[in-house]
Amino acid sequence: MHPPAQPPSNFALLPLSSPPLLHHAPPPPACASPAATGPPLPTKDIVAMAEARDLAKKNKDFGSADHLRAELTRHGIILDDRARSWRCADGRTGILPGGRVGPTVPAALAGAVDARGRVSAAAVAAAANAAAA
Repeated sequence: MHPPAQPPSNFALLPLSSPPLLHHAPPPPACASPAATGPPLPTKDIVAMAEARDLAKKNKDFGSADHLRAELTRHGIILDDRARSWRCADGRTGILPGGRVGPTVPAALAGAVDARGRVSAAAVAAAANAAAA
């Protein structure tokens, strides 16, 4: 005999009646991070903790580095070691020391780069047409 089927993870069982009813749980707010359990940190504290984590990694103190990363995650901050940047659940972003600052596209397209570093296809076409003229 097969075990009873489990409801999907975005459903909650309500103990209001018998048999139990399935109720679709509302999605979390768009700006909230499911990992954020602490109050938002000031930007200077985020940078200081990220720098302390980087120093701990350089000194091969990986336990402290992991603890600092977990503390930042608890406050809804995501570190991107490859890009040397961070982003927060409330929309703030920043570059860590040693990270790339400024556009990495030709100067003609620098104004067409959005906050996520993407260049629109229309801007590329306009730059190509201007170069061809």
